[in-house]
Amino acid sequence: MANKYDLFNNYAEKELSSKLGAAWEFFQVMPNDEFPKLHDLLPNGTITQDKLPMKLRTYCFACCYKLYIFLYKKHLSKTVIFFFICAIIGFLRSPIEGCVISTGIIIFFLMRKGQNVRDLIQLGIKNFNATNFEGALANFKEVQTLLPKYADYFNDWIAYCLLYLERPKEALEFIQTHKVTAKRAKIFFLFLILNEPQEAVDYFKNSFNRNEIDKWPSILVIPALVYSNIIKNPIKTIDFLESYDVLNWTLNNDTYNVYELLAKQYTASNNKEKLKNLYIKMNKFKPDDIVVAERLKKLLQEE
Repeated sequence: MANKYDLFNNYAEKELSSKLGAAWEFFQVMPNDEFPKLHDLLPNGTITQDKLPMKLRTYCFACCYKLYIFLYKKHLSKTVIFFFICAIIGFLRSPIEGCVISTGIIIFFLMRKGQNVRDLIQLGIKNFNATNFEGALANFKEVQTLLPKYADYFNDWIAYCLLYLERPKEALEFIQTHKVTAKRAKIFFLFLILNEPQEAVDYFKNSFNRNEIDKWPSILVIPALVYSNIIKNPIKTIDFLESYDVLNWTLNNDTYNVYELLAKQYTASNNKEKLKNLYIKMNKFKPDDIVVAERLKKLLQEE
């Protein structure tokens, strides 16, 4: 199975990773309360029941469960008689022992209730991991119908199915109207997948507030790269970054990469004065950056 360990990888990566570069991984390497990891996939691209509540998982006691299924399907009447005799013997020995045995018998038979839906979940997981996304999509939607209380647990998997089936528009509509992890980031990238880069940037502007950006300034690299690498407009890239007052930021390891991107845009737009001032600030913060030092030296010599 192809590796799908990051957001909508395989289908989306081939369209976006070469354009966005390292920023494609940005949300992946910075999980936190506002920007959780973008996936519910294992590193090999598969999914597992471990993200589900215990009630929806196949029972851990596999041997006992297999025995139960065998008895239930093949020898139900004999099993009922056997348990009934056990309960009577238990009550004859002591009321407490009888109650314990009776409770165990009731739990045993109630296990069957809901097993059909657990089988359906396992079938959906199996189909997904076998890249049968059409089958998995149908399975997960049916589970949501049967268990509306737990429907949200399957939303991320449904979104993946839609995207891997090359139905990104449906995936976007689904994510916009359902509870999913890292919702804003997924919507942003889906706009790019749908070849709507300006919509992606506009969505970013409307969705991420200044407090978040001040706390995680490197996040600006992603929409800035959309302007520079996809829309291919250095002036818009500069205007976008400067609108967040980046020139007055205190330089640190998180903001340095934003300055590097801004420097490229000043170079592309031949704005030597701003480029020189930016390089001076960058050189003071990181004098061991040989590239910046050499470019600054060249700019100063040209004056």
